[in-house]
Amino acid sequence: MGTHTSYHQDGNIFRTSPAMGSKPVLQDRHLRLKDFTGWYQLGMAAISKDLLETNPALKPRDIRKDRLYEIDVDVFPANYLNLVVELISDDFWPHLHHPDVQAPQNSSEIILPFGRLSVVVTVLGHDENLILTADETVIHVKHINSRFSSNQKGAQYSVEAYSKEFRSSKE
Repeated sequence: MGTHTSYHQDGNIFRTSPAMGSKPVLQDRHLRLKDFTGWYQLGMAAISKDLLETNPALKPRDIRKDRLYEIDVDVFPANYLNLVVELISDDFWPHLHHPDVQAPQNSSEIILPFGRLSVVVTVLGHDENLILTADETVIHVKHINSRFSSNQKGAQYSVEAYSKEFRSSKE
């Protein structure tokens, strides 16, 4: 549905979605990519596997073999998938071995290297490792560790619902 977050070379971070009128909205100003070092969570998404087939087809301009990655959703038994997308510099990888930032069991990581930086997409799809789920009226959030959490200290979150109204709830 055109929903995405983009981190630009100048450090500006934009969010574009139908909930924002399909126009890019500045979300944050961060380091220029050439100055970036460390770890930054770009975003998190909860995707209902039941609704995947209702998504529109990709436009031909979006089908670039060097930028398109396919995930077999059937290897994940839960009804939801969570995607955690992060930007990590090469010098920061050793810090991700600490227990408080390790990916949960049964997760799958896709690492997309771009020079000295990598975009890491962690796919969660087992009931025990999901961070975000929803039912008809409530979004459920969970804390796994300081890296995989929907309620990190001081962070602000927004919900984009396209067809249903949700109210927030913490487990």
